[in-house]
Amino acid sequence: WERLKKVKQVVFDKTGTLTLEKLRLVDSEVLNSLERDDCRILSSITMRSLHPVSRALYEELLSAYPELTYDTVLPSFCEEVPGIGLKAEVNGKMCELKRGKGGATQFFVEGALKANFCFEEKVKPETRESLNALISNGYGLQVLSGDSQEKVDLVSQGIGIHLSLGKGEMTPEEKAAWVMEHHPDEILFIGDGLNDSLAMDTAACSGLVVAEKAALSGKADFQMLGSRVSGVNALLSISKRRWRTVMKRF
Repeated sequence: WERLKKVKQVVFDKTGTLTLEKLRLVDSEVLNSLERDDCRILSSITMRSLHPVSRALYEELLSAYPELTYDTVLPSFCEEVPGIGLKAEVNGKMCELKRGKGGATQFFVEGALKANFCFEEKVKPETRESLNALISNGYGLQVLSGDSQEKVDLVSQGIGIHLSLGKGEMTPEEKAAWVMEHHPDEILFIGDGLNDSLAMDTAACSGLVVAEKAALSGKADFQMLGSRVSGVNALLSISKRRWRTVMKRF
């Protein structure tokens, strides 16, 4: 509570925080163009990842090929690199699922590009109203994302904030550096995944948006359940009322 009463700016991650956790694959035919062995590999490296892109791809794969539920080999190793993607070895083959140019997600097997995946995302219900309420209450806003600037601009327009308040193509280290350079003791950071871990550590307070699974359940100061960010307004409002009550008593 002591840290919350000093908050003057709320910084949000984008994907899964301001937008719905479930992404939509724009062209599902891309999956149909993959060889079945490549589909097994893709299923193997995405099935246990909590990242929205991995989860969307895994769901699309199971929808197209239900047999992958029992016909998927676990990778020999699989590493999720925050801000970059997945690296794994499956059946002796090295593979990667990582961010490419223009916001696309690229799938490589043994260094060969197998597919480019593009996704659409929707802004969460009541997000525009919640952010307007924060502004009306005197809080500054900022959106920091690892996605392309084009995608960040689209979401900024959708939630009704100036484009200058949304920064894209940021690594986890760059997010943390931005927080450090803008009065971290006055910042509340709201995120939902591994890419936000460093920024959460740097900010005075941090909140974790939890929809179904959480990769940072022990990292944040508090957790918000469900798909709405209106809880941020409620928490800050309670903090102010609590502080006023304390001051009256003394």
